[in-house]
Amino acid sequence: AENAAKRGTATHLLLEKADLSADLSLEGMRAQLDGLMEKGLLCADAAALVRLESISSFFGGELGQRFCRSDKKVRELPFTLKDTAGDGTEIVVQGIIDAVFAENDGWVVLDYKTGGRGKSDDELRDFYRPQLAWYKKAVQRLLGVPVKESWLIMLDLDKQIEL
Repeated sequence: AENAAKRGTATHLLLEKADLSADLSLEGMRAQLDGLMEKGLLCADAAALVRLESISSFFGGELGQRFCRSDKKVRELPFTLKDTAGDGTEIVVQGIIDAVFAENDGWVVLDYKTGGRGKSDDELRDFYRPQLAWYKKAVQRLLGVPVKESWLIMLDLDKQIEL
């Protein structure tokens, strides 16, 4: 579990800091990971856990390309939302959205996940739907723009699941 958490943290750091205008091939991602180690942002044992093939494959795919092409994108978007539960209780939800980007007809929310093995797409959708619903609400309130798509980027499974 400790390695899984360390891998998730290291993977998210690379996705947050990656230069999306640079080479996003496997070799390019390896160079970017090395750069994070040189800057002291990542230690070698955590870096060794990152599945660079998955990240490179995401950026090389259609959704990753859409993200890279967008001229309006935000990575690591923090939010705090106040809302009222069904019974009238006020609740506060805080979080950080991995990435959002704009296209002509609305915004797209990306949530990077490491893990998910042994679960079907529907199980993953059901499990993460409440979290992604908060993200959508947060983007619409913070940025005042409609969210047209929300995606789980299941890096360990090399797939993207739309919610």
